[in-house]
Amino acid sequence: MNLKRLTENEESIDAVITWVDGGDASFREQLDRFMPWMPWLRPGRNRYRDNGELRFSLRSIYFNMPWLRRINIVTNGQVPPWLDRNHPKIRLIAHGDYFASPDHLPTFSSLAIEANLPWISRAGVARRFLLFNDDTFVARPVPRDYFVTDNGAQRFRCLPEALPRPKLVADSHYHLLVFNGALLSRTFGRKPWSYPPHMPVIFDQDDLAWLMGKFGFWLRRTSRHRFRHRSDAFLALLYVHALTERDAGRMDGARRLPLAPGEISYLPFTERTDMVADLVRWLIAPPTFFCVNDEIDDDTVALAHAADLNMALAGIFPTPTPFELDMRDEGEHRCQDYLCLFGPGCRLLPGASIYSPRRRFRLTFRTADRRIILQANESADATPQPAAAAHQWRTLASFDRLFAVHGMAGAEASSLTMKGDGNLELGGDGILLWSSATAGNAGAYMAVQDDGRIILYRRNGDVLLSGEKAAGADPT
Repeated sequence: MNLKRLTENEESIDAVITWVDGGDASFREQLDRFMPWMPWLRPGRNRYRDNGELRFSLRSIYFNMPWLRRINIVTNGQVPPWLDRNHPKIRLIAHGDYFASPDHLPTFSSLAIEANLPWISRAGVARRFLLFNDDTFVARPVPRDYFVTDNGAQRFRCLPEALPRPKLVADSHYHLLVFNGALLSRTFGRKPWSYPPHMPVIFDQDDLAWLMGKFGFWLRRTSRHRFRHRSDAFLALLYVHALTERDAGRMDGARRLPLAPGEISYLPFTERTDMVADLVRWLIAPPTFFCVNDEIDDDTVALAHAADLNMALAGIFPTPTPFELDMRDEGEHRCQDYLCLFGPGCRLLPGASIYSPRRRFRLTFRTADRRIILQANESADATPQPAAAAHQWRTLASFDRLFAVHGMAGAEASSLTMKGDGNLELGGDGILLWSSATAGNAGAYMAVQDDGRIILYRRNGDVLLSGEKAAGADPT
């Protein structure tokens, strides 16, 4: 390997993640002021909604891709209140820090934000960077060579489906894909162009400069659109295909690779009741990446279900990053509720609860006497209600009764922890009060089920340990 290639291979890679808090008052004021009068250009409210995913997306990146130099969060000037903006691993970048034409701001189009990435070096981003959305999660460790080979060649994944052909439909995103396919065919000849999945894409700023020579007119035009337009340039799609066409036949060139089974999964964020079931499956057999697509129109409904989503994600990504300010008061953890999943690293503290998927039961850590108890939801009916809704809870049994824990008379528990080795441990004031004696089962997790059972599962989904079923625990 020559020295030039070796130097390129050792270069740092950054993450760039786009984020907006659609509930921010100043953002809403700007959005209403610039909202287009044409109905077909008006975006849905869910496009800018912040469901709290950013915290868990950052955890997934930080722990599963530790080789990244820095995580750059691109915003319109907003700062998550819990984020330590002075941490060396984090950098906040406002749109005005890198947009080629500041008069194109403010913008409400992710396509315009991405169309200006050829100038992101102005904000100190590494030559090579991975582009993330805040609703994308890294579910297992991903090595550097997944994106860049030893000889410096970039690697992209694509879906097997080709971009759509022109036809009369009202879907603006459909027309966007058709338009970008036409741009590619005009430049490289007609081919069955494929669609890059909703997962991180590697970019090189030198190659972005080359891309501007091919599609600069369309990217600058896209930058002028404050809202998405059906004839916008889709940077990631153009970049992936243009580079691989340019490098065709080169051993050290960019390559498109087929997406392997289990590399990416999608979770529609809707009012449906099986969201947690999907997350349980991903805890057992995690995809490399997964994406949560917000498809709820009503803000009030979305707020309640976002609380459930965050509790479920906390069961998968329980360990805080060092740049979460609100986690430092509680040491490694804060008082965190969970929805069904209680995975490796999860810790239940006084005042918190683990809910069953349909919120029929909860295992709650009572503050008054430091006891963990199983409760039934007296207000539950055939329609599942978000955990944030008002409920009446009836106590069924204590944790020590469910798991036949002896010798705890008068002892006050301080935490219940699911260890990485598969052991469930009940601690109190620096001592171990009880353990499940299930060590040696790395990846095991606990779940509160809708039949009132508390069960420890092996990573493959087999039952490892089951608590007694409490009297009166039959679901209503």
